[in-house]
Amino acid sequence: MPVNTLADLKAAWATTFSKRAHGGWWALSGFSLQTMAALARMLKNELIEKKPRGEVDIEAVSDAIINEDKISLVQIKRTLTKSTLEAAFAEAYDIASLCSTALQNQLQFQIVTMKQEAGATLNLTLALQAMRERTDIDKTLLQRTLAMFDNKVPISVTADPAQALRIVLWNAGVESPGATMDAMLGIIFAAFDGRNRTGVQGALIQALDRAKDDIRVVRPQGGHLFVPGDLAKIAGQSSGTILVDASPRILDLKMGRFLERAPLLDEIVTAALGWDTGLEAQVASHLQKIPIFCIRGRSGDGKSVLLLQLVAALLERRAISAITGLASLEDLQAWLQSRPKIQPGEPIHGVELAYIDDLPSRIDANSFNRLIEECYAFASRPAALLTCGITETLPKTSNIQFDFFLCQRPP
Repeated sequence: MPVNTLADLKAAWATTFSKRAHGGWWALSGFSLQTMAALARMLKNELIEKKPRGEVDIEAVSDAIINEDKISLVQIKRTLTKSTLEAAFAEAYDIASLCSTALQNQLQFQIVTMKQEAGATLNLTLALQAMRERTDIDKTLLQRTLAMFDNKVPISVTADPAQALRIVLWNAGVESPGATMDAMLGIIFAAFDGRNRTGVQGALIQALDRAKDDIRVVRPQGGHLFVPGDLAKIAGQSSGTILVDASPRILDLKMGRFLERAPLLDEIVTAALGWDTGLEAQVASHLQKIPIFCIRGRSGDGKSVLLLQLVAALLERRAISAITGLASLEDLQAWLQSRPKIQPGEPIHGVELAYIDDLPSRIDANSFNRLIEECYAFASRPAALLTCGITETLPKTSNIQFDFFLCQRPP
């Protein structure tokens, strides 16, 4: 019997496809990327930055949830290949098979990936290939499933929107961010299914309170966590002055005081994303090393400015969902020592990124070796750094997995 509500679909999915009931299409959460990003920002403001909870924020997020045209079912694939896209489509087909026509009209599938390989294109040919081993295929349902994918962006090449929420909860002192996220989304979902504004606002408050109640430890706050929107340029605030011979700051970045080098920035963003794609594999190898992406060059090449521009571009283009800015060696130590520990065989939910200006000038190779040895003594850490430095001063140490980008002096 086809189901008519998202709540009934969750129950039917758990019963009919029990082996795939957890995970997959985000456990049928029903929330879009924008909603997840808004939740992360609200929690960051309240739990990390200790800002008072604002009614305006609650209203804005609840309105975004209620006013969404479709119920979004999102699946995250770090690298999307033809075979993983086929598997995702087959799962979408199975979900659609459980739904009434009315519920099919409400649902919208979308796939989020950081890297889309050649051939991973959603079309009728791929859909038929995905179902090739099944003997009883409903061609009408297959076409209907294709139509249920987001008609504007069926595949979004962007960062995992849940990663920022996971990092915020961990930094705040939640011991099991995944469990807390599931509980929070479950609370909101119960109200969301009825699209009742008052109910959704109440559920948001209850979910935020649940996050606060789950805080068990006090973690040192090394650095400052940034999420998309934090480093966007301030409209109308440019002074018209290009910063020269001064230490670049985030404020200068937001006020447009840096020389724009668009081709160079696009080149380094591409290089950094290529580096980022391989980070989980590096962490999973459980070596006593930290991956570092370093912009190297000579004094005066504009390395520090380019580092800030790179960080802002990665965030504002949604290539990453969060990054921590480190201002000192003390920040680096506190941040690295407080990252989650990963044992062999445990899942890696993304690799956390931080950036620090001119790391080589802040720490010598021996001291850095000791820091890595201490932090990685009993487990790996899902952590990686972006930095810059003069080529000749880069530390020679076996505890760093360096990837370089050569910065050229601006004309």
